[in-house]
Amino acid sequence: MNNAFTLTSEIIALSESSTWEGAKREWIFTHAFQRPESACLCGKKSIINVCIITNFINDNETEVGNCCVKKFMDMDEGEAVFISLNKLKHDIESNITGVALDMFNETGKITAWEYEFYSDVMKKRKKLSPKQIKYKVAVNRKFMTYYRDKS
Repeated sequence: MNNAFTLTSEIIALSESSTWEGAKREWIFTHAFQRPESACLCGKKSIINVCIITNFINDNETEVGNCCVKKFMDMDEGEAVFISLNKLKHDIESNITGVALDMFNETGKITAWEYEFYSDVMKKRKKLSPKQIKYKVAVNRKFMTYYRDKS
């Protein structure tokens, strides 16, 4: 059985609609995280980038690999999280994406001040002060803690 068919069947089974097009419209992206050795609904094993999607009609929730969410369900939010995580792994002082920052803010895991501060400093062209870097790194560490390894 191919992966796309398996994903389609699993999503339809968790949905109210009995068609793929209808079922796809019932699901929203709610969270993303990295966890080694996860499996996707499509049957693919050993995925790392996991997205949580929720059916807003029946409240079902499931884990799907980032590739399937992006390719078959047309949801890009997870990609913003994973781009940001990978940037921070290489340089803790780099910026997370604006989409990822907005999602992180919506979870309530950062304060309004942290959100405003980060939104401001991520647009700056000139070098940040040591104090600004310190606060930015603190937000980046919160981001990494929230989105990494939810085993």
